[in-house]
Amino acid sequence: MKTSESLELELVVISAAQLRVLIAEAVRDAIGKGGGEPPEYLTLDQVCELLQASRRTVRDWVQRDGLPAMKAGAEYRFTRTNIVRWLEERRIKPGVHQTKLDERLQRAK
Repeated sequence: MKTSESLELELVVISAAQLRVLIAEAVRDAIGKGGGEPPEYLTLDQVCELLQASRRTVRDWVQRDGLPAMKAGAEYRFTRTNIVRWLEERRIKPGVHQTKLDERLQRAK
C-alpha cells in the first residue's frame, strides 16, 4: 500500500569498536534497570576452576589483560557477568587460542 508521505532515512557509519561500546552500554543500562538479583561474587579459586586456569594465570589476566575484578581485602572477587563479557571481547579477536577461549566462554555461561 502506497502512502503520500515520504520516508526519510539517515545512514550513520560507526566503527566496530564504537558499536561494541554502544552495545555494552545498552546491556549495562538494561541490567541496571532490571532490578534483579545482586550479582554473585566468585573467589579466585572459583574462577580458576571455572576457566580451568591457574591462580597465577588468572592474576596475570587481571593485572595485564584487564579481567574485571574487585579487591576484597587481599583477595580478588569476580562476577560471572564480567567474566563472560571479558571472554566475549577476546573471542572477537582471531588467534591461536580461539578454541580454548570458546571452551572457557561456554563453561562461564
